[in-house]
Amino acid sequence: MSQLNVPIALKLISSEISHKSDIGGVALNIHHLTQAEEEFERMRRIGKGSFKGVLIQRMASGGKEIILGAKRDPSFGPFVLFGMGGDYVEVFKEASLRVIPINQAEAEEMILESKALPILKGVRGERPLHIEKLVEILLRLSQLVMDFPMIEGMDINPIIVQEREALALDCRILLGAE
Repeated sequence: MSQLNVPIALKLISSEISHKSDIGGVALNIHHLTQAEEEFERMRRIGKGSFKGVLIQRMASGGKEIILGAKRDPSFGPFVLFGMGGDYVEVFKEASLRVIPINQAEAEEMILESKALPILKGVRGERPLHIEKLVEILLRLSQLVMDFPMIEGMDINPIIVQEREALALDCRILLGAE
């Protein structure tokens, strides 16, 4: 059995399946090549006619899951979203929203008013996470949506925020007519 240098994650690639983890389209902590091959074949069966392949990423460990998003509303125009990500999206059912473009103070305010703030600052002896990186990503997301009016919606979920970095693990972009 061939050992991999680092643990990896495999994710089903399909334009028709949005919530891959709900149907078994995500395999985590793969340490051996034979495991990766077995998961690939399993995902190919799950994806059926919409299967495009699998994405292979190194495993991210530690940190907390955050969601960032953007959408164009016909009444309000484009806005950005910040909240707890991953499974916590459904648990907290809470997010901060701002009409874009946003500035640094608005990005910081989105995080400060969120229920995620105490978790990001570190609870029960946990170390604080890289909040400044989240501010930077929010600002870049705001600018991206401003620069590309064909982006109708975007979800980056989850972003794993750690002490020294933030890693986007999945992203979905909805394009429309310009």
